[in-house]
Amino acid sequence: MKKWIAKILPTIVAALAIMGLSACSGGSWVSLNIVGIPTEFPIGQHYLIMPTVDTRHELFSDVVTLEILDDGGTGATLNGNMLTTNAPGVVIVEASVQYGLSERDVYFEDFTIIIRPDPDIRASLPYDALISEWYVWRYLYHEHSDSGRSSYDFSYERMFNVGARFIGDRPQQTWPVITRFVNADFLIGSDWLQVAMDGRQQNVNPTTQMMFTAKQDITVHLLVEHRVDVNCIPWLDRTWEFMGLDVMVLSGEYRVAEPHILDVFTGLPHEGYARHYIFRKDFAEGEVFRMGHLGVGTTLLNMFVVIQPQ
Repeated sequence: MKKWIAKILPTIVAALAIMGLSACSGGSWVSLNIVGIPTEFPIGQHYLIMPTVDTRHELFSDVVTLEILDDGGTGATLNGNMLTTNAPGVVIVEASVQYGLSERDVYFEDFTIIIRPDPDIRASLPYDALISEWYVWRYLYHEHSDSGRSSYDFSYERMFNVGARFIGDRPQQTWPVITRFVNADFLIGSDWLQVAMDGRQQNVNPTTQMMFTAKQDITVHLLVEHRVDVNCIPWLDRTWEFMGLDVMVLSGEYRVAEPHILDVFTGLPHEGYARHYIFRKDFAEGEVFRMGHLGVGTTLLNMFVVIQPQ
């Protein structure tokens, strides 16, 4: 009987581990589940938000330790919670947490992180642009609407100001227009990037939208529309500074108020116009910026980029 129990015990433990259960601690089974690790990133350096442990039990330690089990050809390295890759592929990361007093009381869980390939279409730039090596997603480059107007295109623009027209979240003949700056006058007159996008494609094509290299020290400002759930954008991590709920650029994308469409940032109706909240980050000369997908799980969205020299 003892031999039979010893024989099947590993199988039972393995089955319980698959169900999210750890080994026995103090005579009771401890239910654990590590959450908060993103499933995909563009190539480059990204901060893994500190994962947390979903459990109803008191932990000996709430520190989650991360380790790369397989870099999948990406060249992945971990420095604390900073993940760095230099090629596309699939990274396997092991997360562990100690739940009991014994060194053997450790729960392990493996996670798969997909590193998306870089876009391969080179977009045109003026000779005195602040950036170089600008590559964009093939699907969205030079796509035209029935009217002949380019509805999915990328372009380097000057003099960001009221009246600037930008591409919306889907093919349309009327482009949104910037109508007002709220505590964001520091952006007026800047160079900016017309970013093509199709919100309805983002759910099925979580592809890196574009990338560029800084020709000099620059500050990149991401203008993120109020319908975008930034929690669905893992590359928009803590290395970006959020300028605040009172700093925004407004556009007249909506002609009437749509109470059923909320401002995700505030939880309130958008009141008939689109708010574009601002995130910013400094890039040194030679550094590469990659814009990943705009949020798997969102349906309507918009984002464009304003660039300033430091």
